[in-house]
Amino acid sequence: MKFPHKTYEKLIDLVRERPALYNCQLTEYKDHQLQKNIWKNIAEEMGLEDMTDVSTSVGEPRSLPDHRRLGQAQKSRKKSQQTTVWRK
Repeated sequence: MKFPHKTYEKLIDLVRERPALYNCQLTEYKDHQLQKNIWKNIAEEMGLEDMTDVSTSVGEPRSLPDHRRLGQAQKSRKKSQQTTVWRK
């Protein structure tokens, strides 16, 4: 199922208004029940039964550990590309 561009914009705005979904410095970020309720509210505001319609069309979001691994891989590539100067 594909959604119009405005639907994606609305989803982004609704998530942006709820930092408990993405700001890991908040104590609410670790409250999984709260996050489920927030996603349920977002789905209702978008006129969906649940967020599976959105997640299947947009794709599953990457989890935080995936982003960490990506960052570590980029750092290790940068280190391997650095030249080593040997002194005599």
